[in-house]
Amino acid sequence: MKILQVNQLVNFVEDDRTERILWIDTNRFGYVLIDIASKKALPRYRMHSELEAQIDSGILRVREVLIKPVFLRVESDHGVSPA
Repeated sequence: MKILQVNQLVNFVEDDRTERILWIDTNRFGYVLIDIASKKALPRYRMHSELEAQIDSGILRVREVLIKPVFLRVESDHGVSPA
């Protein structure tokens, strides 16, 4: 299984629903996701084994990370500049 990351999108093929990964359990037992199209969506905990089975069966497609981490480089004690 691909390693899933925070902010990564996953698409449920059967109902064309997309969810974003908000948080990853530190032990990698599960993930907190939210439906990005629903205005009433609440975060939902999904087990790693559930997502793995859905990816393997083709029910779930993993999309690339849209938001890449930002790194900063300190140039002096008074300022920070982009890396």
